[in-house]
Amino acid sequence: MEDLYRIEQGENEHPKSYLQRFIDLVHQIHDVDPVTAANLFVKSLQVGYLLHENLTMTPPYDMAEIQIRADGVFRVLEFRERAQKKSALISAPPANNPPPPPTRDDKRKRQETDHAKEGKKTRQNRESPRYPSVEYTVPQEVIYEENKDRPIWREPYKITTPPDRRDKNRYCLFHKDHGHTVAKCHNLHNQIQALMRSGRLTQYIKGTSRPDTSQPNPASAPTPQVADSLCTATTNSQEPLKQVPMIHWIVELTEEQEQATKIHKRMEERVK
Repeated sequence: MEDLYRIEQGENEHPKSYLQRFIDLVHQIHDVDPVTAANLFVKSLQVGYLLHENLTMTPPYDMAEIQIRADGVFRVLEFRERAQKKSALISAPPANNPPPPPTRDDKRKRQETDHAKEGKKTRQNRESPRYPSVEYTVPQEVIYEENKDRPIWREPYKITTPPDRRDKNRYCLFHKDHGHTVAKCHNLHNQIQALMRSGRLTQYIKGTSRPDTSQPNPASAPTPQVADSLCTATTNSQEPLKQVPMIHWIVELTEEQEQATKIHKRMEERVK
């Protein structure tokens, strides 16, 4: 396991060969955590390569995700090399006139196009993640606030945006730095998703029952006695209860109704 912490990419080593060398070393070590191996691989990459920038913008979850994303990056690089070779053959000047060396403006334009393509690719990766996103019952800032003292969080990656381009009005408690809020923290979102997949923080998954400690349990709450409360109210009050007078009256029947009742009584007597 110590060799895995000491391995680094060489100065002129291609990322593809270094990835194969890193995977071979992982296979030699037994019971290696794929999440830990993925973090060590990203940290050991040389700065300036397209693979390093891709994995830093959106941190991977495990080595399987690194292999899939690395294959896409290598295909892009191979496509660029083939396109450059074709363009060089088509627009090749005569042998007597060698092509002029690239100027600073050409290098700057090439870097700007590379950054634009990388930004488009990272957006596509965010829109279609490898693992299905788990829905929460509460916002992720509430999850972090209730569990920030537990030893389950990994150290977040540093924010790569330059300090002069960050929003000073937004502060992330997870990164302890300006630029965004806890609700919009992608690194915190990835860690919460990984913890829920590993069986932790399952009480915040949508569809599961979460114990509510803010409200008392209705089963343990005493049932109010209506009769006792009325009795105590009458005994404690100084004024006596007032009696409401009820009016009773007899409805007078009409002549037709009286004849009908008489006939009905006669019929009952005959039946008896």
